[in-house]
Amino acid sequence: MKKCLFYYGNNDVDDQLSNNPSKINLHSQWITLRQKLNDSGIILLSQKNLGSETPDLEIHLNAWKKRDTNCPKYSILADCKFIHPNNVNINLLKTYNQIFSWDNSLINLGLATKIQMAHPLGSGVVDGFKDRNHLLVLFGSNRSLRGWYPKNNLYSERVKTIKWFEANAISDFKLYGKKWNMSGRLPTRLGAFVHSVEKRLPFKYCPFPSWQGTVPDKQEILKKSRFSIVYENVKGINGYISEKIFDAFVAGNIPVYWGANDIEKYISADCFINRNNYKNHDDLYKYLKNMTEERYLVYQNNIKNFLVNHSSDFTCENFGNIISSNIIKNLKKLEYA
Repeated sequence: MKKCLFYYGNNDVDDQLSNNPSKINLHSQWITLRQKLNDSGIILLSQKNLGSETPDLEIHLNAWKKRDTNCPKYSILADCKFIHPNNVNINLLKTYNQIFSWDNSLINLGLATKIQMAHPLGSGVVDGFKDRNHLLVLFGSNRSLRGWYPKNNLYSERVKTIKWFEANAISDFKLYGKKWNMSGRLPTRLGAFVHSVEKRLPFKYCPFPSWQGTVPDKQEILKKSRFSIVYENVKGINGYISEKIFDAFVAGNIPVYWGANDIEKYISADCFINRNNYKNHDDLYKYLKNMTEERYLVYQNNIKNFLVNHSSDFTCENFGNIISSNIIKNLKKLEYA
């Protein structure tokens, strides 16, 4: 077996391979890739598990300035430039044997092989909303971007949405996630400083009264809710589609989506509610609140049709096959070079 170092900077890369039920939707793509590589004679190892041994190849989650071995290196660019700037560092990307990315600008330059970040998906749920007791939920941690990108930052838009529903329709809205016992995190280092101060306060306060804490399995909540706020971390980037919208889909929950400009190129517009189509929160709330169950069922059936017939680009199987087959092909090419 060839030994492949799976590298994710200072992050715990073993966590990406955890099959914990609370993280399986996010991690299934990496678990599938590990299995595909294993079937081809390559074992995927973290630095901890590799120990002092020298890897035969490396796979990096995002692009990193790590060049302490001479083996073939491959990178899977999961994050956008606002979250991981190295992912658009052309000179750095050219040092890899092969890049895999959802970013069409890199693909058009001939720098990357096209993938979409994947999800275990499913066949959908069509059950109406009689047993869905919550109108609207939002899942997410209280974070923000490290840089100042006001035109693209959707972390701040999440906070605006939370605040609006808490002020105008709190009985119809529930918030789940980490760190909402502090104020909405500001971008840049200022946000980290403010939160560090709040952690030291001698008293407790609740800046977000809709906050329900964290839950081990958000799918259970989504199955009991009609709609969910699904904002990507940033907006205005073509092809940047995370697991969030699919988490809603597989639970039969109708997402209110905001993120990729070209989302309708990948997912039919009749499967979700496009936040850009509503000039304010009041209009959005009225639409959600007044939706008939007949209309709701149309959305659910559209989602089911997408999942069953049109979701192949987002399957873990497709993700694992594209990456593993291309790496094997490249390794064989290097062997005969």
